[in-house]
Amino acid sequence: MSKPPPAGEAAPGTLFAGLNICLSNEGQRFNQHGEDRGMGEAMNAVISNGGQWCNVKKGGCDVLVATKWAAQRIDFKRAVQYSLPIVNENWLWDSIKEKQLLDYSDYTLAPDPDAPPPPEKKPVSKQTQAQAKGLTEAALPLYLLNGDRFWQVEVVNEAPKVVYRFGKVGKAGSTREEPYMTRDECVKKALAQARAKMRAGYGLTATATGGSGSADFKKPAKTATKRKEPSGTAAKAKGKTTKRSKTAADVLRLVSGSASGGKFWEVSLDGTSVTCRWGKVGSDGQSNVKDFPTVAKAEAFKAKKEKEKRASGYVDD
Repeated sequence: MSKPPPAGEAAPGTLFAGLNICLSNEGQRFNQHGEDRGMGEAMNAVISNGGQWCNVKKGGCDVLVATKWAAQRIDFKRAVQYSLPIVNENWLWDSIKEKQLLDYSDYTLAPDPDAPPPPEKKPVSKQTQAQAKGLTEAALPLYLLNGDRFWQVEVVNEAPKVVYRFGKVGKAGSTREEPYMTRDECVKKALAQARAKMRAGYGLTATATGGSGSADFKKPAKTATKRKEPSGTAAKAKGKTTKRSKTAADVLRLVSGSASGGKFWEVSLDGTSVTCRWGKVGSDGQSNVKDFPTVAKAEAFKAKKEKEKRASGYVDD
């Protein structure tokens, strides 16, 4: 049972005291009546007002705050299962503004009646289930496909870590790294994630089953595009341009203090690629690489992530 919001104005820093709040943004911003807010800022608002950020999947949640209805997300399924109140993000900001917990019923989030029904999930074949169950270390690195989506996993021995790559076939996709203390931990995590992907509909390919005959662990090749030959003055400058390299101005490092130890967040720009790295100060942390079609889009993404981090309390190192 969820806790009903108490009446009356709250003392500073205690507005959400005793409440376990789950946040779900479904790829959207936590806007405040149209004013742009990020997930980091919403989480900071909950914690700075005495609340606890929680995960519905693990239980113990009192209210789900979301930007839109997403029936297929596990947090929504659990919220409905546990009869938790599901409210839009304005409940959070308005409660802070009014210095009291406002009635959930005024901010109830309901399914969109015009939304198309969710796609029907294809059952996983017995063969795929058997393959997932039988995965061993010899299968690594592993390449899986699900329609036009790919997913790759590899264990790197030096400074043990698991490297994931995923995205659309034919595109560079994204990269994520997870460091661990030992190689055994890396292998265990990689195989667990691979089995989960196969249960979700991803399958082994004939040329990428790991071990012997496995596909090289590389990003799928980008489709080549023809460039228009320069003319006039532009033709004279042909051959004089150089590839944009990473400079000090392209690297940004921010830090944030906390009761459990300082954290860092770093972003670097290299041409059309943006690399984000984060973790505890003094550690290698985790990293994620995103590729964009143009430098302008890469710079815009970098600026957006920096704005979000600064809004959530991070400052220059």
